[in-house]
Amino acid sequence: MNTLSVASHLLLKPLLFVLPFITSLFYPFYLALSLVLDALVVTPYTIATGILTALYPLYVLVGVASIAGLAVGACGRWMAEGLKMAIMSIAPRPWPKPTKVEPKKLQQEAAQKPPPPIYGPRSPAALRKRRRRTAFQEPGTSYQT
Repeated sequence: MNTLSVASHLLLKPLLFVLPFITSLFYPFYLALSLVLDALVVTPYTIATGILTALYPLYVLVGVASIAGLAVGACGRWMAEGLKMAIMSIAPRPWPKPTKVEPKKLQQEAAQKPPPPIYGPRSPAALRKRRRRTAFQEPGTSYQT
């Protein structure tokens, strides 16, 4: 044995007598912590892993169906656009020619329309505001707007 080993052995030898006492003192805390960790982390993780493993074929089915649906939809749209372009190129429709409207024609059309009716002045009784009483108004008071 070299001197460092002898020195460390002499320093750590008393720890070997105290270590069983320390471990027996902290064992209830270790046991409680391991039970809580097992109940809150390990068991839910195991359950979730089992469920996800069982549902994995469903994930694959939904994913493949989505990708296939996108592909079929894109191809259908592409085919519809191609058919539309093919049909439109066979029989092109001419654009209608714009018609010129002359100012004299507009004036004649405006002259043919009857003028809007003109109403005469109203009577003074009709021009006065009609004052109403509300359900909450006391008799003898006027209605203020």
